Amino acid sequence: VIPLADEEIGNRLVALLTGDAELDPKTLGLRLAERLPRYMIPDPIQLREVLPRNANGKIDRTALRRELEAQDDTTSPPLEDSP
Repeated sequence: VIPLADEEIGNRLVALLTGDAELDPKTLGLRLAERLPRYMIPDPIQLREVLPRNANGKIDRTALRRELEAQDDTTSPPLEDSP
């Protein structure tokens, strides 16, 4: 999960997931909404084949943040608020 600056709300969380299981980002977001307050739910949730690594083999969060900030559009639509 990477926090990104957002002009409207201050910060927003973006989740980047990898793995073999077939995950539906919208379903995952809805499941998280059942247990977490709205401000803690990542939006969007993106599936990736791999995450960038630094020289030490750790996930390169700086590279991820730069990549996300450069994106004009995300792969997941925003979650709808529950009634």
